Amino acid sequence: MTNAVVAVGPSSPAGKYDIVPSGLSSANYAINFVNGALTVNLRIEGFYSPVDMTAPGGTRVYNLVKAGSTVPLKFRVYTGSNQVTGTTGMSVSYSAVACDTGVIDPDVIMATATGGTGLRYSSTDGQFIFNWATPSGAGKCYQMMVTVSDATTLQGAYFKTK
Repeated sequence: MTNAVVAVGPSSPAGKYDIVPSGLSSANYAINFVNGALTVNLRIEGFYSPVDMTAPGGTRVYNLVKAGSTVPLKFRVYTGSNQVTGTTGMSVSYSAVACDTGVIDPDVIMATATGGTGLRYSSTDGQFIFNWATPSGAGKCYQMMVTVSDATTLQGAYFKTK
C-alpha cells in the first residue's frame, strides 16, 4: 500500500495532476514507488430545452425538426466548479444516423449556424448557444455533438428531419 497525497477535489480545475507516492518503508519488503498522473476533464451539461436528450443506455429519443430549420443548442461547460465562458477549442458537429437501426456514421460534419451567429456564450442565460442550421431533406437522422478543448464530448441529442 502506498501513501500518496493529491490535492484534487470536486472543485478542482480541469488538467493533469501529478501523483508522487512516498512515505513508507519496511525492513521486510522492498518498496518501489511509481509516479502517476490524474487527469480531470472538463464537464459539459446539456443540451437544454427545447432539445430532448437520450439517457445513457436508454431508448433513443429523436427530436423531430423541419429540414432546413434552426435548432438552438444550449449547454454549459465547467472546469471544476467554475463555468467556462470562452469558446476557444470548442466545436459543434454532427454525424448521420441510420434512422431505422441507429447505426452512427463515423464521418463527423462540422455544424453550420444560422444568421452568421456561430457558437457564443450568453452571459444573460449563463450558457453557450449555437443556432444549428439543420440539413435539408426529410426523413434523415443525425446525432449532434459538442467537443471541448480537452476532447470531452457531449452526445445524446438525436434529430429526425421532416
